[in-house]
Amino acid sequence: MRVLTEPYSTYRKFLDKHGSDFEKISKSLISYSIEDSNIERYTKSYLEKYLNNIEYEISLNSHLLYHLFKGSVTPLAEMTVLDIGGGVGIMSMMLVSMGVGRVVYLDQNPIVAKDAEKLAQKFKLGAHRYISSSIEHVPDDVSSQIDLALSRDVLEHVYDLHALRFSPIAWPRLQRMVHNTSANLYCIWLKKYFKQVHRESDKEGVVSSSGRGGYWQDRYEYLIQELGLKDNDEAKQLATLTRGLTFSDVGTYVEKRVYPFERHWKSNTCDPSNGNWSERLLPIEEYRKWAGVNGFSLEMKGGILNSRSGNIGSKTLKGALNLLITNNMCGPSLWPSLSMVMDRL
Repeated sequence: MRVLTEPYSTYRKFLDKHGSDFEKISKSLISYSIEDSNIERYTKSYLEKYLNNIEYEISLNSHLLYHLFKGSVTPLAEMTVLDIGGGVGIMSMMLVSMGVGRVVYLDQNPIVAKDAEKLAQKFKLGAHRYISSSIEHVPDDVSSQIDLALSRDVLEHVYDLHALRFSPIAWPRLQRMVHNTSANLYCIWLKKYFKQVHRESDKEGVVSSSGRGGYWQDRYEYLIQELGLKDNDEAKQLATLTRGLTFSDVGTYVEKRVYPFERHWKSNTCDPSNGNWSERLLPIEEYRKWAGVNGFSLEMKGGILNSRSGNIGSKTLKGALNLLITNNMCGPSLWPSLSMVMDRL
């Protein structure tokens, strides 16, 4: 083991080192004219959501980066970091501003990936490589060089989490990952919100003549049109029983009447055409199991609240909760998101 070069023993030390660079990014984005840019409409709407809360987004990213590099034994300039589900590229820009030797941006959406590169180039903070791909199909020449990886709001959308592998053979240099998810089933004030998200996505029992139903209607139509069910009542019953399954798994369920995995949270649902979960709620032990299979330990941390929004009372309360969260003085029931720090065993 090398001597620690950037130990970042506290978050304050981390901000003393990199906070001013992050603030410059925030100010640049605030002054950025979305409408005058040459990025696609989809990306503009995506970016607009970030800019509405840019200071909070930068703050949460900062906390994740702190945990990613805390106790680092390698100089930043010698590291290769993978930004998984990079979106509009803000996390990658922050990594570049820190002086990370090689930053690899990854996102499944080719339009967003292309626009993220345009945006970063405008601010002269471009990552060293932009890849449009799923995590499962990262090129070997990339996975073999990654030292650290992180993501925000990615894992809760992966259809089969346990099929997502980070083996030491394919990822020989990968030593730490930090994954953040807002889908925290333990948070006392978010449970109702997630149930509503699931209900809106699935729209169980709603058959829309305009074809604008939810995932329940997608499964119902698949059962009738593709699997040839003649009994509408049976098709409706099966459309409910197969909530959270892709079309191929719906067919398997009809044949074997066995659900292929534990749903964990009864309202969890996904787009049956691609398996993209709607804010899937999983217990911490499921994430711990996944980490262990991949050869990682797992330490849970809490994400922070947006203490810049709301009235004075709300801001004060959120600020106080953030102090408790960042000092490990409260549990998941008060965490607005889960941050998983995973170290190779």
